[in-house]
Amino acid sequence: MSYDYLVCRAPLGSSQELAFEEFEPVEPIGDLEEVKSAISRVFPSVRWSEHVTPLGIAWFGRGGPPEFQITYQDGLPITNFMMSHASPEEVRLILRAMGLVAMDLQQEVVVGG
Repeated sequence: MSYDYLVCRAPLGSSQELAFEEFEPVEPIGDLEEVKSAISRVFPSVRWSEHVTPLGIAWFGRGGPPEFQITYQDGLPITNFMMSHASPEEVRLILRAMGLVAMDLQQEVVVGG
């Protein structure tokens, strides 16, 4: 089954058990190139394309599964990105590689690597 995840950094000083409803994905992950490069190292088949949206610039990583979407505003660090068409194993790979957590948008839980 394919799920959608919002991938982000856990808040500084947070416990292992993060409550989905209290979680705010606002901690910086890195700049755009750092995030794209980290994803591409784990999933080398992903190819990036840029699209203008009402919310800013969106970068789509396709060629997997999985697929990724990073919404970017010039000058601001990336705080989260979407991961779609992903198996739980693929999600754990990216979380471990990047030291992040994911919000499972279907089950409304926070998943660690």
